[in-house]
Amino acid sequence: MLQPRLALLLVSCGVTVLTGCANVPMPTGASEKKYLDPQSKFIVATNLKAVRYESQNKLLVLDVNQYRLGQLHKVPIYLDLSNELTSYLNYAEAKPLDDFLWEPMQVTDSSIRDAVTEVVINQPNGQQFTLQVRDRGEKVVLAIEDVVQKFQPDTTYIITCPRCLPDVSQLRNYGTVIPATPELNTSLNFKIEAKQLAAIKARVREEQLVEKRNQRALEQAERKRQQQLAAEKRERDARIRTADAERKREAARVMREGDGSADDFVCKKYGFRPNTQAYANCRLQIDVAKREMQQQQAQYMAQQQQFEAAQEAARKRRQSDFLLGMGLRMMGGQSPTGAYVDQSVGAPMYQPPPPSTRTYSFPNGRMMTCTTNGSVTNCF
Repeated sequence: MLQPRLALLLVSCGVTVLTGCANVPMPTGASEKKYLDPQSKFIVATNLKAVRYESQNKLLVLDVNQYRLGQLHKVPIYLDLSNELTSYLNYAEAKPLDDFLWEPMQVTDSSIRDAVTEVVINQPNGQQFTLQVRDRGEKVVLAIEDVVQKFQPDTTYIITCPRCLPDVSQLRNYGTVIPATPELNTSLNFKIEAKQLAAIKARVREEQLVEKRNQRALEQAERKRQQQLAAEKRERDARIRTADAERKREAARVMREGDGSADDFVCKKYGFRPNTQAYANCRLQIDVAKREMQQQQAQYMAQQQQFEAAQEAARKRRQSDFLLGMGLRMMGGQSPTGAYVDQSVGAPMYQPPPPSTRTYSFPNGRMMTCTTNGSVTNCF
C-alpha cells in the first residue's frame, strides 16, 4: 500500500516555468478508490488450515491464512511535477464510502497478536486447556512448552479458535450491509506422533536445563555481588572505626600537649600548660583579642572605603568646576590654551569690553558712527 505523502503543487518544465510548456497535465483534484481499514480499526478473520510438526526446530506450527476487512474510501491524488510526473495518494484525506470487502492479507506478528493470541485444546476425555499462540518470524507456533506433559502420542486432539471470528459489532453501518465473513475453519483435529512428542519433550527439557543453568549463573553472580558489597561495607566500617580511633587519640594528645598552633605556642611561652584552667583562659583571651582586632579592621576598611569615595566625589567636582571655568573663559573670547592656563593658576575671568563706538564707510566716501549704550544703539 502506498504511504501518504504531502506533495507541493509546483509545476515546471525542466528549469522553465510552466508558461510555454506544452501539454503538461495539471492537478485536477482527481481521486482513486481504495479499500482501507474501516475507521482505522484492525479487523481480521483467521482461518485454521493445519497443525504440522517442524523437525528442524521441534515445534508445532499452526498454518493459518487471514483476511482483513477493508472499507472503500475515496482517496485524493496529489501530483508532483517538480522532477517527473508522479502521483501520490493522500490517505489522510480519504473519505469512507458505503462498500466493504474482505481482502486476503499477509500473516504478521501484529495480526496474530491482535486477532488470535490463544486457542483451546480439547482432550479425548472432554477436558480442555488453553494454549498460547506465538509468532516466530514468518511462522505461527503453538507454545506447548508449559503443558507438554498433558499431551499423549498418537492421540487425536481438537483445536478450536474462539477469536478467529472477527468482532464487527463496533463498526458503524454506512448504509451497506457488511459482507459475510469468508469461509473460515475455526476448529481442526491433529495428532502428535510418538517420535515427534519425544523430540518436543527433549527440546523442552534441554531448554529447561539451559534456563536452570542460566538461573544458577544469575544467582551465583548475585551472591558474589552481595558478598562483594558486604566486603566493601566491612572495609568501609573498618576505615570509619580507625578514623574515629585516630581522632580520639589526637584529641587526647591535644589535651596533653596542645594542638601545636601559634596560639598554643604563645600560651606555652607564657608558662601555661595544656589541659589546665590557666591554659584555657589564655586561649580564650587570645580568641577574644583576635575577634576585637578583626572587628576593628572591618570598621577601618569601611571607613577607608567611605573616605576614598568622598575623595573621588571631590575630585570629580573639581574636574567639573575646572571644565566649566575653561568653558566660560573660552566663551569670553579666550583661546583654549589661554583658558587652560588661566583656569589652572586661578587668574581672574577675562571680561571682553562692551562694544561702544564703531565707524562705517559708505561707497560715496561718507562716514557713519554708531554708539552703543547698554541695550540702545544710536547711529549718526
